Amino acid sequence: DMIDYFDRKGITYNLTHDEIISFLSKNNYFFKLISYRKNFIKNNKDQYTNLSFELLSDLASLDMQLRYLLMKMALDLEHRIKTVILAEITNTLTEDGYSIIDAFIATSKDPTKTKKQILGYAKYSKYSSSLFNKYESHTPVWVAFETMSFGTLVDFIEFYLKRNPSSEFQYLSKNLY
Repeated sequence: DMIDYFDRKGITYNLTHDEIISFLSKNNYFFKLISYRKNFIKNNKDQYTNLSFELLSDLASLDMQLRYLLMKMALDLEHRIKTVILAEITNTLTEDGYSIIDAFIATSKDPTKTKKQILGYAKYSKYSSSLFNKYESHTPVWVAFETMSFGTLVDFIEFYLKRNPSSEFQYLSKNLY
């Protein structure tokens, strides 16, 4: 059926049917592979022009490589943001690391939801269930940074930068979203 689809849509291939089936069984899957076809022009017979199976598989490979690169960059960026913000909070003499999380929760639109988001799924994880048990009622910023999602981190950074307009990291507020 997949190969018939290629034929109906004018998608060429230089592989045997068995090689295509093997590729789709081991390297990628049909739905993902054909999603890249939308970037190509169709003729008046509803067929793609200048589109091949090999080109689709190359695009899928490039997409995967780009996603891995972006994921690594995003993780590195998230780590760096947490490190510099945590250092700034730690060096603030009036901050104990707990009150800032209490204030973040209290000033959110939905404090109950925000409190749950801070610890995320920590109680279900072998790695972080002890953190959840120990800090569920009163969470310090360093624990929150370890357990919150990136989206909650972005919300926290927005809160933090409004609370600390003299922070040297104000540029983050325009760039995180």
